[in-house]
Amino acid sequence: MNITASTLYDYTQSPLPSYSLKEIARYIKFDWRDKNPSGALSIQWFNEYMEDKDPVKLKRILEYNEDDCKATMVIKGLFRKMH
Repeated sequence: MNITASTLYDYTQSPLPSYSLKEIARYIKFDWRDKNPSGALSIQWFNEYMEDKDPVKLKRILEYNEDDCKATMVIKGLFRKMH
């Protein structure tokens, strides 16, 4: 089963203002290591990294993306249990 926003809406009632990855993940107590995780900010971090090759920025980008993947897996697992 492919989980889409419409599928999510059909099978759940959520107290959340949206069905974004971060909204759902935080609701189920998943949190990112970065204090201000944001897809838009990750693009900015990448552009800055491309300019200065600062390994700290690269680590931040990699951790953010890894946490996004982990959040997706946690949410997917939750919905598989529900289905």
